[in-house]
Amino acid sequence: MRRLIKSAALLTTLALGTSAFGLTKIMEPANLPIKPDFAVQLYKELSKSEGNLFFSPISIQSALAMASEGAKADTLKQMQEVAKLDGASIESIAQLMIDLKPVAPKAVNEEVAMPQFELSIANAVWSQPAFPFNPAYVRRIKQTYAAQAESLDFVADPNAARKTINDWVEKQTREKIKNLLPEGSITEQTRLVLTNAVYFNAAWTERFNEDQTADAPFHLSVADNIDGPKSKTVKMMQQQERLGYFDAGDFEAVSLPYALGQASMLILVPKKIGGIADVERWLSEQSVADLPDKLKVRQVALSLPRIKMEQSASLVPVLKRMGMTLAFDPGKADFSGMSESEKLMITDVLHKAYVKVDEKGTEAAAATGVVVGVTAMPMPEEPVVVRADRPFVMIIRENKTNGILFMGRVMDPG
Repeated sequence: MRRLIKSAALLTTLALGTSAFGLTKIMEPANLPIKPDFAVQLYKELSKSEGNLFFSPISIQSALAMASEGAKADTLKQMQEVAKLDGASIESIAQLMIDLKPVAPKAVNEEVAMPQFELSIANAVWSQPAFPFNPAYVRRIKQTYAAQAESLDFVADPNAARKTINDWVEKQTREKIKNLLPEGSITEQTRLVLTNAVYFNAAWTERFNEDQTADAPFHLSVADNIDGPKSKTVKMMQQQERLGYFDAGDFEAVSLPYALGQASMLILVPKKIGGIADVERWLSEQSVADLPDKLKVRQVALSLPRIKMEQSASLVPVLKRMGMTLAFDPGKADFSGMSESEKLMITDVLHKAYVKVDEKGTEAAAATGVVVGVTAMPMPEEPVVVRADRPFVMIIRENKTNGILFMGRVMDPG
């Protein structure tokens, strides 16, 4: 996976060979459950590659949802099955995007010079002027996903159109994601670009004491056939607090809450060095959905490395392996719900992600580009000791909906 951008915004973009919309608010999401099915299945496919892994399931799923509104027949069926876009999921995603309420100014934590909790979402649809899009499709995207509509002339000057969208992305993500659409991604065949941007920046409820952060080994691997060092020295943060804890046998799960209680980070740390496979075998749609209810408050002495990871990848091979093939097939893709004037297909799905975890909190960013073009105070107790000094799984979830904002695997904290 290639390296990517620096910062803290999550962004999803769909570019379809044609209409343009955008919304950005600081928000308090609605209390509708979002199943982890798509997140877990996508994780299992992406984790087949070695090394670090970090992506935004909700970003990718939201972008695919907007595209699926214009798909029909077997193309729609495949997209719904792979991205888990049943009626309830669409409603939950739409509510997460639409039911936004401003976070009060008191949400700024002056002590750590960052917002206690900030999560903003923006949707936009960028369309070719005068292209005969189905008005019902455009109306549904605007109403269901609170998308802002704009027009861009992809045919006359595709590079200028690309720059306009990239500038919008930069603005929505506080200049954290730049040049989302690379040169050549928008062509004269482009007709529609759908964008979804999410920015996440949150302080811990209880920050780590920087004075206690110290150098410590992080165990990269125990495999005998691995060349090079099997551990590296990292900055290890320390915290002893009452946290959500679950002993799953092969691994331990710890939940670290963010300020205002609207989100939390779950870390799943194997008990044995080299045991990341034990955690990944345990992952399933049901096990991840049930995990929050299994957490019990315990005194936990936690060691967690500072983390900084950047990644990028094309999701087309992964989505095809998961069963979404027709959307990429020039002869079989059916997006006639968008327009019957020209035959449209998805030509690429690009995803970028970034995360930074330190003593103050977490910044996380992701960008997805889906390009579619024309075919042509308790009693003291003994703390549980959890040392995340080996590869572990990390999940950032929105607590009210249980929607997975980010998910990944830390093989090397960087």
